[in-house]
Amino acid sequence: MSLSACPTHTTIAHVIDHTLLTWESDITPEALAQRHTQYVNDAVAWQCAGVCVRPQWVAHCKTALDEALVKLPNAPRPFLACVIAFPPTTQPYANELSAPTFGDVPLATSVAEIRQALSDGVTELDAVLPVALWLTDWAALAPQWASLSLEGQLKALLQTQTAKHLGQWKAAAGKTPIKLIVETDLQPPEAIEALVGLTMVCDLATIKTSTGMLTAPSEAPQQPQGAVVETIARMAKAIAAYLPEFENPIGIKASGGIRSAEQAQALLTAGATRLGTSRTQALIEGQALTTPGY
Repeated sequence: MSLSACPTHTTIAHVIDHTLLTWESDITPEALAQRHTQYVNDAVAWQCAGVCVRPQWVAHCKTALDEALVKLPNAPRPFLACVIAFPPTTQPYANELSAPTFGDVPLATSVAEIRQALSDGVTELDAVLPVALWLTDWAALAPQWASLSLEGQLKALLQTQTAKHLGQWKAAAGKTPIKLIVETDLQPPEAIEALVGLTMVCDLATIKTSTGMLTAPSEAPQQPQGAVVETIARMAKAIAAYLPEFENPIGIKASGGIRSAEQAQALLTAGATRLGTSRTQALIEGQALTTPGY
């Protein structure tokens, strides 16, 4: 498997998690293994921030990463991330709005997933918020939210069932950074700030916008947006507001629906510190994308 050189500058690659989470149903196991190896090789050659895969591919990608760095010993080592509590397939947006299932995985299962990923060599975790659990907590918090001080908001968040769930993840992960995928398309706009506070009070590393796993017919009135500048700016503003209560800020990972280098730069300007995409080469080359995909 070759290590391909990036045809143009790699500046934006330095903040990209080169991501492989979906593939065609008829792909052979051998071809899928080769694709994961190529993703790792490309991430090293292009000097990406990280590679993000499903948990069952961590061990394979760890080996591929070690081998790639033997061939390019001066290249920086990308982070090796995997998703946790991630939907197995894409889901209709309308269905998830009415009855969310994203992140609806038994806590024991997701904790075991974290522990296995760590054993396999993962260095970062991208974990999906249990959306239904959070929305239940938010329904109880929302009526009083605006009247609470920042300290009061953080205390209230820490008492939620969602915080207890995330605390178990944090205990299992130890010092390994967790990026919390909050699926912003399923959140009331006013809950975005609260999710920033939740991420910070639970001592997680990063808040992340989307799984990229929501779908809708082109004619549907409601379309999932994924990463949008307004949401990133809202998150960045909330981090700044809560920061006096903490020693360090959290990161913001924009993912889902990034279609052009210009959009990627706008997301970074708005406050994103990491980008997640499977279209890394196109973004590096400055190509605009018209086809759907993560």
